[in-house]
Amino acid sequence: LHADLADGLALSIVLHQVAPRRSAAVGVSEAALASSSADERVRLAIEAAELCGVEMFEVDAADVLEARPRMLLAFVAAIFRTCPGLDAQAEPEAPASKRGRRGNRSQEREEAALRMWMASLGLGLESLSSLYEDCRTGVVFLRLLDFLRPGAVDWSRVLL
Repeated sequence: LHADLADGLALSIVLHQVAPRRSAAVGVSEAALASSSADERVRLAIEAAELCGVEMFEVDAADVLEARPRMLLAFVAAIFRTCPGLDAQAEPEAPASKRGRRGNRSQEREEAALRMWMASLGLGLESLSSLYEDCRTGVVFLRLLDFLRPGAVDWSRVLL
């Protein structure tokens, strides 16, 4: 995947798809897609992302052109975090029991970040929707521990 993003063309297309009004306002689609230079396309895509309000760390054209997987993943995640490509809908009121456990928005962001990290490890944890419910038995955490330190969990002693 990271090799496909390295020339900047796919990044420009993704940015235009998830934020068509914003990207058209800054001219990302025409300028980046018309450019024949990968360096120029990447530079234009990064500038367009910044102009669209994508909050990101220091990513430069060299990071993208060298196809650094983690940098590209973080860059694409920042684009989707700012411009999810979905229409805004009113969120339903959460039940009182869930509101008390959830806390504030920063806790929700931290939970989402932890879930995304857990899903990125390739342990089949992509379907986690709630840390509170899905990790209640502790088996998920044991799988993580065994992945991070192979042999640390004695699976014969775990009640599944």
